Amino acid sequence: MIDLIIRNGKIIDGTGNSSFLSDIAVNDGIIVEIEKSSNLEAKEEWNALGKVICPGFIDIHSHADFSLLADRRNESAIRQGITTVVTGNCGHGPAPAGNHKLVKQNTVGFSENWGVDIVWDSFSEYLECLFSQGLSVNVAPLVPHGTVRLAVLGHSKKKPTIVELEKMKSLVEESMSAGAIGISTGLEYSPGIYADEQELSVLASVSAKYNGIYASHIRNRGEKFKLAVKEALNICFLVIQNLKTILKKNDYSTNLGDEGGFAPSLSNNEEAIEFILTSIEKSGYKIGEDVCICLDVAANEL
Repeated sequence: MIDLIIRNGKIIDGTGNSSFLSDIAVNDGIIVEIEKSSNLEAKEEWNALGKVICPGFIDIHSHADFSLLADRRNESAIRQGITTVVTGNCGHGPAPAGNHKLVKQNTVGFSENWGVDIVWDSFSEYLECLFSQGLSVNVAPLVPHGTVRLAVLGHSKKKPTIVELEKMKSLVEESMSAGAIGISTGLEYSPGIYADEQELSVLASVSAKYNGIYASHIRNRGEKFKLAVKEALNICFLVIQNLKTILKKNDYSTNLGDEGGFAPSLSNNEEAIEFILTSIEKSGYKIGEDVCICLDVAANEL
């Protein structure tokens, strides 16, 4: 007798195939059978008639790096069906924590009111704190470039020396070894805004050694949008054997000064997407095989 049978559910399996009605048999936390009318007996049965059964959703752009430590249930995600979150986006995150004070400033959602302090230094120590007491969701962490730069240069605008760049590389190396899935950048924010293409290419090369991704909040979403896209793609072309790029476009209300707002040089989101796809096609990469592009667009723009 197995543990559980979920009967009569409409299954969407995530492969792109059409949905279908079936029973799902689960034992020891593993799906052991998917049959239209299972003859297996179970200790417990759920009737999913009129409901959809599908794999958990993946939130590829989460900033729950620190909030997960305050509320490990993460109900705001799990109740929406999100079972995996990608953290460390936009160059922001709590590790590696070379300077705890600066890291707190670079971590989205950090609050002293939560009663959780930064007690780690390395990325591996952060992951140990994160996972050791259990979580309701899976976490795929990115190592944030901004935090890495803060650990070595603070808020300095200068170009790193060879020695300083080696220190930054070693922090990325340790993070990737600990389990990071790639490196993220936030090139519209301090300190990421001070990094040039050479610095970013060198650090992304470390991620590439581990088959990691390069996830970029690009440098500009205004008149220089195309240049920012080209910069992000060029970094990937230089260092990542199998290009997997996440390009991000958000709709924050802020004043860009001389840039005059977001993406005025492109008439709409369709044109922006077309520009990115065309740039990749010209590079010789095959979309869907070597490249993953996601534009995070505000709902009111759709």
